[in-house]
Amino acid sequence: MISEREERAAVTVREHLIFKALLVVDEVRENCHATPVAPTLGLRLALAFLYSQSEGPRRHFDDFWQGVKDPGRDEQEWARNYIRSTAANGCLLGIIRGFNFNPSVDLLHILKDGHQAPSPVRVRQFWGEVDKQVRLGRATKPMKDCGWL
Repeated sequence: MISEREERAAVTVREHLIFKALLVVDEVRENCHATPVAPTLGLRLALAFLYSQSEGPRRHFDDFWQGVKDPGRDEQEWARNYIRSTAANGCLLGIIRGFNFNPSVDLLHILKDGHQAPSPVRVRQFWGEVDKQVRLGRATKPMKDCGWL
């Protein structure tokens, strides 16, 4: 069954920007596994925008920002990398939950696929999965409307 959002030709500007910002954060999450990631203005902007649109706590955003650049201490390299990437993954899941939908396997796969081809089709797939969660009762309430987009 195809949802109304999947049938639409376009998504809203807000939905597109949220998806793109999540792509930035997810890409950094993937890259921080092997080595700490230098903080960039792009990551800072993505996190700030997502926070402005989210209903979740700020700590996930702050912890992500601090965690991906943390070189670790005292542990062996493999342990530092594991701790950093696991913490970044947990923060990303918390950020997604702040939008009142679940970071399901399907949703995370669509997000990962967006790295190779961030197209309007991927954006529609992502929001179609969110709509499915709402219909199934897995997403509890709509995201807040900031009123400016």
